[in-house]
Amino acid sequence: MRIVLILAAAARSTGKPLLLVSLAGWSASLSWARVSPAPEYCSAVAGWLEQGWRDIDMALVVNAPAGLLVGWLTMLAAMMPPLLARPTAHLWYRTLARRRLRGMTLLVSGYTAVWLAAGVILISIAVLLKTFLGSAPLGALPAAVAIALLWQATPVKQMSLNRCHYLPPLSAFGRAADRDALAYGLISGWWCVGACWAVMLVPLVADEGHFVLMAVSAALIIGERQLPPRAVRWRFPAHLSRVLVASAPPILSCDARRHRRASLQQTGELAEL
Repeated sequence: MRIVLILAAAARSTGKPLLLVSLAGWSASLSWARVSPAPEYCSAVAGWLEQGWRDIDMALVVNAPAGLLVGWLTMLAAMMPPLLARPTAHLWYRTLARRRLRGMTLLVSGYTAVWLAAGVILISIAVLLKTFLGSAPLGALPAAVAIALLWQATPVKQMSLNRCHYLPPLSAFGRAADRDALAYGLISGWWCVGACWAVMLVPLVADEGHFVLMAVSAALIIGERQLPPRAVRWRFPAHLSRVLVASAPPILSCDARRHRRASLQQTGELAEL
């Protein structure tokens, strides 16, 4: 499914508030100056480790934890709401009307809490990468990209992605309904972190092009979420190619689309469109 179709689906029913939150997050990310999680210093090879820990202390002085938290929340607000469209729709249609707002609040709260905890770890990793690799020949950004590509190929990544499709049964009444909504948010957040953490790390370490890398990461995350569950095994680069196809905008010409439709008709696969 293409990104345009995903956004169109998100604009219906429960997706409208999520889409508005996402647009607000992207607007904030575009208009607010990003605070770098770690300054870069040119240090000699001698005393490199000691200097690195000093740079970490300096990073925490220059960038207050509250500022880093606001920046992380902005990233979450921009990139994560489309991923909540399916869980919130599942809860919406399986919850009594008078309990929907409460259930949605619990689900989103649990999901956000998990990503906030993950943000502490990811920002710490970003600080370490930028501190110890910022002046190295390869640098922090290539290292983060390498980590993301490696994680894309792991069985744990595929298992997490498969679990993101899980739609659990939800109780309709009383404390059981509240418990199930909160648990659904926590579990969805847990598996979403497992599927997306490495991709989220890439824009965190970028000084230049942070917004562009956020957009690319969001497209990859949303695109791979549309892929069906697959066997839990090592897979690369075929898996990445499917993600790129799912994330690509609909740029095929009308003639190309007609040719593709004719080919599908000949092979009996028209129903898959």
